[in-house]
Amino acid sequence: MTKMILAIALTLVGIAHAQSQTDSFAQMLGDKKLWDTLDWSRFETSKIWSASGWVDYTGEQALDDVTIIKYHQNIPLLDTLYLADIRRRREGAGKTPWSLSVFTVSSSTDKCDKAMSWLTARFGSPAASIDHRDKWNSATNVRRAAQWETGQTRIVVKCMSGATIEKKTDNDRPLVVTALSFAHKSELLAIKPVFMLSCSLKFFLPDGVGVDLPQTTYYVDEYFHELYNQSKFPFASEVHIQPETISFAAKSKDGFSKYSIDRVTGSMSGTVTTGKTSFRMSGTCEKIEPADKKF
Repeated sequence: MTKMILAIALTLVGIAHAQSQTDSFAQMLGDKKLWDTLDWSRFETSKIWSASGWVDYTGEQALDDVTIIKYHQNIPLLDTLYLADIRRRREGAGKTPWSLSVFTVSSSTDKCDKAMSWLTARFGSPAASIDHRDKWNSATNVRRAAQWETGQTRIVVKCMSGATIEKKTDNDRPLVVTALSFAHKSELLAIKPVFMLSCSLKFFLPDGVGVDLPQTTYYVDEYFHELYNQSKFPFASEVHIQPETISFAAKSKDGFSKYSIDRVTGSMSGTVTTGKTSFRMSGTCEKIEPADKKF
């Protein structure tokens, strides 16, 4: 995440004084009729493709990305400078391999707020959304996303924060990436609502005696692949959310623990290591949806 933010920020700095394109590109991005009628199997004939300003991308490609950047340009949008990329799926996309990404970085959530409001004004209320901003009340951990669908097109705006590039003062804030993505519905991951797990756990002493633990609550975010505690703050590392299992690790001042939850049976197993001693844990989890208060 930090590497991605650094790369975006350095690129924006490098083109900050480049000649900007007209507002026509921004107008196309907000044109509901254009996206509603766009045939993604013929994206090369679209107005987006034929817009002026595209140049071949010759920079490094992220090896772990499912897409590669083919063309890019900088565009003015919402009173700031954004980078626009035309991307192509590396493999397996069939007749709709193309996508458009538009993104920028800032030291606050202001640009994210503007992008959300701008898209809502043009495409209506989002079909799905995730917003942890108010719960955390901090730009240190921003995880926010919203999704719109029109015709064949899925539009997603995603806002994420990471570490500052160079911390000079205690008042430095993490950089927030605001990214708008446009693609065929089959090419963009759909936003799933956060759900809650209520887990009953027991740990076993070396002599085999089991000790019941208080009920534990986890919030599971399949879109951002994170787990949150009861305060809805991310606490886990090595999070892997798969169709059949959820696994994660957690550190504390007393030790280190690793867990695995079977999504089919609801069973949970794990180990807690304190110093040179490890304890086995087991239990069951129940899904509670939606992840909101009952009263």
